[in-house]
Amino acid sequence: MKAEHTALALKDMELFTGYLSVDDCAIKLGVSARRVRQFIEEGRLPAILIGRQYFISKEAFNKFRRLPRKIGRPRKVR
Repeated sequence: MKAEHTALALKDMELFTGYLSVDDCAIKLGVSARRVRQFIEEGRLPAILIGRQYFISKEAFNKFRRLPRKIGRPRKVR
C-alpha cells in the first residue's frame, strides 16, 4: 500500500515540474519559509494553493527575484 501511495505522489509531482515549493523559494531567496508565505499572503508573490501547500511558478519566482527589496527592518513612524 505504501509503495502505491509513493508512486502516485511521484507521478503527481511530474505535473509540478514548472513550480517551486515554499521551502525551495525560501532557500533560493535566503529567507525563512514563513517569510515566503508572508510574501504570498501580501500578494507580492503569486502562488497556487493545492491542499495545504503553496506552489510558485518558476516564472513568477524569477520575476519576484528581480524586484528590488529593501534590506533591514522598516523605520518606526513617530
